[in-house]
Order: sequence, then structure tokens, then C-alpha cells
Amino acid sequence: MPEPSQRGRRGISQYLRQRPSRSRERSSGLALRKRHPSRVAGAAFSPQSPERLTRDVERALRSGDRVRATSLAARVARDLVKRGELQTILDWMPKLPQLAVEQHAELLWAAARAFTYTHQLERAQHCLQRLRVLVSDDRAWRDDLLALEGLLATASEDLATIDAVIRANLPRAHSAYGLGILFNLQGGAALARAHFEEALGHFDRADRCNARAGNWLGLSATLALR
Repeated sequence: MPEPSQRGRRGISQYLRQRPSRSRERSSGLALRKRHPSRVAGAAFSPQSPERLTRDVERALRSGDRVRATSLAARVARDLVKRGELQTILDWMPKLPQLAVEQHAELLWAAARAFTYTHQLERAQHCLQRLRVLVSDDRAWRDDLLALEGLLATASEDLATIDAVIRANLPRAHSAYGLGILFNLQGGAALARAHFEEALGHFDRADRCNARAGNWLGLSATLALR
């Protein structure tokens, strides 16, 4: 039987490497919506809902209007990531013009998240570098960058690197979204060391932050690690 620390390491690796399937997205989304129904009420009926925008992107791609598809994809990218629909982002990336993608911060951010979770780390790092150039003077992006740096460090599976990035980034994060991601990663690092009570404390804080941020992917990641 593997030692607890080995189980913890495998949990972190699995958390970042599993490719998100649409069936898993639907099932995890349903469970989380039952726990937090008020956060998604009416979303499916909005003219600008993720469902509607996603269909518009697909129509633009089928018609060959890749510029319009890129613009629409940028509008829906953040919602797709928070809902855990990373496979949609991954499916779009080869179909969208790279130069156009690199002019849209939201798409770069979403692609970096999707590539990190599927362990395509060089591509994720490239997106993060391009994103830094675009938003370097925009404080509204600070927590997104801090969380991305934490996720990429965790993908390295090196606990010293993970600890260093979390120590540097956690005190600088202020949004519920950024804190939720970083508390998740802090819990994963504690789990890898078999510090179970400490890990649960971090996961509890992550849950509260991710629920406030409407970050279903963050909530489902915590459920998997528990």
C-alpha cells in the first residue's frame, strides 16, 4: 500500500493531468449547482449566456469567420474556465488564428489554464508570458497572474517550488478567485506531505472563496482532492 505522501503526490498530479471530458464537466457541474443554485439561476436564458456565445463561436468557425470567432471566444473564455469546460477551449485553439488570440487577454488566460490542467506546460508558459505583456500595467489582472503562476508551479510537482510560489503569491492575492486557487494549491502541497488536517483547513478556505467567485472548476478540484 502506498505511503500517504505518495498518495498526495498522485492526487496533485491527477488533479492537473486529467483531461476534462464533457461528461465529467456535466456531472460535476450538476452536483455543484445543487449546492449553490442561486449562482447559476437564469444563466441559460441570458442572450449573452455562455451557452449562446459558445454556439456563436462554433457557427463563426463553420462559416470561416475566424476573426469573429476569436472575438466571441474571448467574451466567453472566462466563463468556460470557471465552469470547467476546458475541453472547449482546447478544441478551439487550433482553429483560431494565433496572432489574433494573442491580442485577447481573456483567451490567453483561458488557454494557459487549459494547457496547464492538461500538462502542456510549454504552451501554458508561452500563454502566460504573452498575457504578462498585454496586462502588465493592469492591476485588475494581478490575481489571475498570481493564480496562473501557482498552477504552473504545482504542475512541476516540485514541492520546494510550489511552496516558494505560494509563499510569494498568497499575500499579494485579494480576490475570491485568486485566493481560492492558491488555497487549493496550498492544500495540495500539505496533502503531499501527509499533513491531512492542515490540508483540510486550506480546502475549506478554498471552498468558501471559490463559491464566492463562482469558480466551479476550483470547487470540483477541491472535491477531487478531498
